[in-house]
Amino acid sequence: MTDARKLLIEAARRQSLGGVAVAVVRKGEPPDFEYLGLASRETNTPIDVDTVFRIASISKTMTAIGLMQLRDQGLFELDDPVNKFLTAFTIEPPAGGAEVTFRHLLTHTAGIGEVPRVSDLVRRAAWGAGKPGTAAADLGAIYRGTLRPDVVAGAKWAYANHGFAVVGQVIEDIVGRPFAEHMREHVFQPLGMESTEYTRTDRTKDKVATGYHWLFRNLNALKDYDLALLGPGSVLSSPVDMAIYAEWLLHGGAGSNGDVLRPETLAEMMSPQYSVDPRITGMGLAFWLDDVGGHRTAGHDGNVPGFASSLVVAPDDGIGVVALTNNSSFIGAHLLAHDVLRSLLGVPDPASALPRADVAPTPHLWSELEGYYAPNPGFLTNLRSWQMVGGEVQ
Repeated sequence: MTDARKLLIEAARRQSLGGVAVAVVRKGEPPDFEYLGLASRETNTPIDVDTVFRIASISKTMTAIGLMQLRDQGLFELDDPVNKFLTAFTIEPPAGGAEVTFRHLLTHTAGIGEVPRVSDLVRRAAWGAGKPGTAAADLGAIYRGTLRPDVVAGAKWAYANHGFAVVGQVIEDIVGRPFAEHMREHVFQPLGMESTEYTRTDRTKDKVATGYHWLFRNLNALKDYDLALLGPGSVLSSPVDMAIYAEWLLHGGAGSNGDVLRPETLAEMMSPQYSVDPRITGMGLAFWLDDVGGHRTAGHDGNVPGFASSLVVAPDDGIGVVALTNNSSFIGAHLLAHDVLRSLLGVPDPASALPRADVAPTPHLWSELEGYYAPNPGFLTNLRSWQMVGGEVQ
């Protein structure tokens, strides 16, 4: 039994993962797959390499690649205002604020909130969820012609799905054709990702796993749905396709069917572009950056109802891992992908070094750390932090 399979079985037990698949990739080599559980408990269909999952926010990295292709064609620069290229709506900055740029959008620093307006908290369309087969969202209608950021661009970091919805829209406005069609022709087809798409079609509709959540000690099936905000997190993909994507991220350039993105541009996307503190690695362009035992990594996680995913690559080592599950699990896929990566790199789990002998149990710094901690102002840009950690700490 491989180490990856041992870790998969342990994660499925510990994190209550329903069906789960792991792909391990090495630069220039065929991928290895491990999978466990069912794509559908109702039909007893097992997970396999062709099962289609919702990869959620890993989609943002793909959307960003589509945008950077246009940058490399000389159509704009990263610090250009996006209003110069948007036709479906405009972005109106707060009074005296800087215009939102492409770099702001790709680093979650555009000041855009979790939803466009406070009234959108109860509007399902603003969250992007819809019935199966729902059409792509009309952002011009949702924003009523104008998107108003919650705070000044560059003033704070705030994760924003609507920021990447704007990225998808500006791609569509620049190329003059539907965003999903353009991405299929210029990203997925050149990479050979035949079961990957933003909106469900005949290629994937019969392969999509059922999403589940753990409730009352049972896995319960969620009602099927589609996501109308395409750019942030609507992509459907399979383990075999995600292995292709992860392996390509290790070198960039051409896919199996043509050029996708220059290697130096992909390296730029995986280099630090924004950090809230110089001691934190921070973000590239759409990619989360980190250090695993001295090994540089880049990737992204994803969570939507019934599905969780994680993608992490160590580009200097030529190794990558993808974990996909059809169960709501906030950190289960992330923990599994990083456990497998650490195993491949020979890096111990950081928890094994705890408690640290060099940290006093009652440090003199405690008095200096006592106080009130809360995010910077901005109601809509703080919704996610309030949901996750209560918003403030005394």
